[in-house]
Amino acid sequence: MSKGTSVERSGIEGRRRAAIIEGKASYTRRREEIIHTAARVFRRLGYDVTTLNDVAKELSTDRASLYYYVGSKEELLHEIVRDVLQQNVSARRPQRSCRRSSRT
Repeated sequence: MSKGTSVERSGIEGRRRAAIIEGKASYTRRREEIIHTAARVFRRLGYDVTTLNDVAKELSTDRASLYYYVGSKEELLHEIVRDVLQQNVSARRPQRSCRRSSRT
């Protein structure tokens, strides 16, 4: 029987999932701030060498506090990619023309 990681044993994963589902504005804003900060740190240092400590330092917090918002560095990367894809899809949606057809 596996004991799991300290993050799993603390129950933080369940609290994080519940907070995401609940969707409070303050939680969502802070999570977005963490994701955007991580993107900047990944860009500056490179994904491979960046640690959650680096992201936490940039946010003037500690690594343990980040776990309430994200489960891992990999989750941060997935969220960054998802955001970029959503922006690209939104930008590519055809705009409805307000002009009338020349055939009347």
